[in-house]
Amino acid sequence: MNFRRIGPNTAESDTGVRVERSGRTELRYSEASKTTIVEVEPGNRLAIYESTICAWLPPHEEEPLTDQDRARILSRVAEALKFLGTDFVIS
Repeated sequence: MNFRRIGPNTAESDTGVRVERSGRTELRYSEASKTTIVEVEPGNRLAIYESTICAWLPPHEEEPLTDQDRARILSRVAEALKFLGTDFVIS
């Protein structure tokens, strides 16, 4: 997957995946028409909490977010953060 920077804290892939640091304690992850929030903790290394990836945002809130979805999201978030030059750890 190839990323490009589309803002100071946002990366978008050639397949339409977007990862945006939308606040001090969250990332916004989007693929196709679905979006979810991933909670993070700032520090020397950004801590990403897998357990916070629990639901798609409206209008897809009724669609389950599976373990496979979580694994895919974490992998893509990691790729995007590496591209952006962000030091992180997944917890």
